[in-house]
Amino acid sequence: MIPVIEKYNSVIHLLPCHVGDEKNDNQFHKLLKKYLPEKNCQLHSWQEPEEFIKILSEMDFHLGNRLHSIIIADILGVPNIGIQKVETKIDNYIKKTGVLPQERRVDFMEEIRLDRMEKIVKEYQRPEAFIKNESEQAKKCLETIWQ
Repeated sequence: MIPVIEKYNSVIHLLPCHVGDEKNDNQFHKLLKKYLPEKNCQLHSWQEPEEFIKILSEMDFHLGNRLHSIIIADILGVPNIGIQKVETKIDNYIKKTGVLPQERRVDFMEEIRLDRMEKIVKEYQRPEAFIKNESEQAKKCLETIWQ
């Protein structure tokens, strides 16, 4: 993240998917924040899901290790990288979208080079057809359930 901060004077937004007392992503974010310049780092929290969506929708790029954050970023059209091993939920989802599947997934603690992020920003396109198909399939499923 330091190369992104240095080149673009970016603000890194640490946005938890899990909040609350039992499981809170900000426990990890607080550790990460210690290694980032204070003026270039903002720790978030939220009460309602709409707050999470609003913050994410204003980002230029998203790095996430939660499947739902990657899905929401795609729905919002925010370029993203999923942090998870090969053949896990995030990897399988990204492959299904067909959008930069090799570039948009990294292992935890794997270096994410600036040129990789720049390539994603340049080439990323919201997975319109995939989202439309998933939406239609979900509606059909719900119609079947409610019959």
